[in-house]
Order: sequence, then C-alpha cells, then structure tokens
Amino acid sequence: MISNFGQFLIESKYSDAEREKGSIGRWLEERIVGDPYLRHVTAPFLSEIDPTIRLANAIDMLSDFDKRQVFNAVVRHRDGRKTNESAEPQTPTGGKNVFKSFLKCITSLGLSNLNKLAKPGFLIYFETHECAEDLVMQSVARFRSLSSMYAAAKVGNVKLFYAIDSNLIFSYGISHSAGQFTLGAYTLNKSAFVWLQALSSPSSAQIRAELYKTGWESIVLFKKLMRFMQEYPLGEKGKSTSVLDAGTLCFSYHGVSKWDNGVMDQGEYSNIKSNLKTRLSSTPWHDRVLVRVSADNFSLHICFRVK
Repeated sequence: MISNFGQFLIESKYSDAEREKGSIGRWLEERIVGDPYLRHVTAPFLSEIDPTIRLANAIDMLSDFDKRQVFNAVVRHRDGRKTNESAEPQTPTGGKNVFKSFLKCITSLGLSNLNKLAKPGFLIYFETHECAEDLVMQSVARFRSLSSMYAAAKVGNVKLFYAIDSNLIFSYGISHSAGQFTLGAYTLNKSAFVWLQALSSPSSAQIRAELYKTGWESIVLFKKLMRFMQEYPLGEKGKSTSVLDAGTLCFSYHGVSKWDNGVMDQGEYSNIKSNLKTRLSSTPWHDRVLVRVSADNFSLHICFRVK
C-alpha cells in the first residue's frame, strides 16, 4: 500500500515513464548517461550485471525493487531534492582494483585489441582505437570506481590507454585531442608485476604477453637503460621514441646526424656506435646487455636486449 501522497506521485511517474518509452530502462538511460551524479548513484545497482549489455537493458534486468530505487533517485535528483552530496564525484586515485574495472570497460566497448605505440619516456604504451564519447559513457556508468572519467570524456571521441613509463609507474586513463587524463597510477614493483601477469581480462592479453616475454629482472634493467639513454647526448637532438617489444627495448631518433638519400653518413654512424659502446662500458651492468645499432629512412635505432 502506498503510505503517503509523495510516494503516490512517484509511483504514478514510474508508470507514466514506463508507458512513454516502453520500458523503465530506456526512460532512465536517457537521463542517467548525461548526468555524472546519477551515473555515480546508480552504478552500484549495476555492478553485478555484464557490462557489455546496454544500460537500458541492464536496468530492465534489475529486480522490481531495485528498478524503483534507481527511478526514485533519478526523479528526486531531477526535482532538486537530492541530498547534500556533491554533484561531481571526487576524483579517485585509482590503483589495481580500479584498473580491473577499467579493463572491463575496454572489453565491453569491443576494444580489447589495443595498439602498441612508441612513445618518448615510456617502456610500454597501449592504446585503444578511437571510440565515441557516448559509448564510453554508457560503459563507464556501470562502475562507481570509474566516476572521475565522466568529466574527462566530455571532449568528443576518446581513446583508452595503459602504460609503463621510464620510472616504472603504471598508469591508465583517457587520451584525446586535448591531452590526457590519468585515472589511476601506481608503482610497478615485483608484486604488481606478478599481479598484472595473473589478470584474465582479454583487454590485458597484450601487456601480459609483453611482460611474460620480458621478465621482471629485465624490466628493472630496462629502467636503468631508460635513464641512461635520457642522459645520452643523442637524446638532446631530433625526435625520439622508445618501445619495448618482445623483450627488446628500442630507441628511435629522427632528424639526427647527416644523411644522403636516406643513408646515414658512415663516419657519424661509426662514431655513434663507438661512443655508445664507451659509455655503456662505464656502467656496472654493461655486461648484462646486448646492443644493436641500425640506421634507415632518416632514423637511427638503438636496441637493447638482456643476455
């Protein structure tokens, strides 16, 4: 029995909304997707439902009681009767558990096959194909832990990324034409390395494969090599990128030295190899690495592999 007139009005609105759109899920979806506060409030109700399912259908799968709870929250918020909670969720500092939700979001968007990019200052950088903002928002709405992505995605089409930088900081978030938004970051120590390898998400398959081919001890040594190459004089000239691929760390430099029809001057090429060998010999770990230098198409490549 309806106990008061206010509740009667809400029940009446519920019936009207259901008739208007054919299902309460479709009515609610239109109002939730564009509202950060409502996405934050309703996410817990949807956390156990497969994130690949459309938001409207996911809501329709809820129990009658939960559907009314979601509806009540939406109506009261839109009528100006929400609580004193901030309309914008606090930005979390996402760690490993938030990253699991982030991977679920990538998978639900059908973007599990990420692109590996060569980026300056990064050991590993994976990025999805570009995705429409509204599709990202529908997926993000399922996860309270991803609430800080709401504002970041209001920039048009976006890409989702995760990466390991030269200081072994693992980070993940959104990239777009205006820059990047980092949702979470943590230090990649040995336990975090093992944790990443144990993930089962299809959206983590590529980084798991890369870490497996490389190994923890090589990752630690590659951190030292990243610092070594940042201090190497060649890095002060031209455009440089770095990428870890199949256990080999490669640095590429464009616009350095003298070239003739795409062929590097032999004298300068020999000097670079000699200077690199001399500098490496002064490090305590030089006998643990193999180095290969090559040049083609106006680019110089220096690649390292652990013995």
